[in-house]
Amino acid sequence: TYSVSHDEIPLIAPSDISLTLSDGSVWGPGTRFTKARRRAVDQVVPAPVFKRSQVRDHYNELCLQAKAFSLVFRVYDDGIAWRFCPVQAVDVQAEEAVFRFAKDWDAFIPYVSQHTETLETQFVNSFESQYSHHALSQWNKERLAFLPITVQADDLLLCVLDSDVTDYPGMFLYNGEGG
Repeated sequence: TYSVSHDEIPLIAPSDISLTLSDGSVWGPGTRFTKARRRAVDQVVPAPVFKRSQVRDHYNELCLQAKAFSLVFRVYDDGIAWRFCPVQAVDVQAEEAVFRFAKDWDAFIPYVSQHTETLETQFVNSFESQYSHHALSQWNKERLAFLPITVQADDLLLCVLDSDVTDYPGMFLYNGEGG
């Protein structure tokens, strides 16, 4: 699990992350990590197709190593990220990323607006929708949402995104349990 706090204020309560591989093995719950490495990075990287020619890449990193993979967490001044890094190529069957927000804050949620007959048919959509604005507890349990979603956490805005999804599916969010 992971959790997120800002100035000692909880934002995301302990939440599960895992990968299930096609061979049935699960990376996440019960994993025995053999080593932990920490490092701080502060560098400038070129950005030829951005509004600036270079950007600052500044973060603290924790790399937890297991036999078949590493789990890497990065903490930036304005965000967090994690990534499973396999030792060799793997076939991912399923991925779990849970976001248990610490309070029932309001959120801007882009629900899938087409093919809403079943959850499965909602994966076929145009990623074009109006954003609904309501408390997380009022999430429509019959609908998937796509990214980004933004949560108004008191004086902070929390934005859930995915990145580096080349040859990997984007994330949909679902609140079937109503938590």
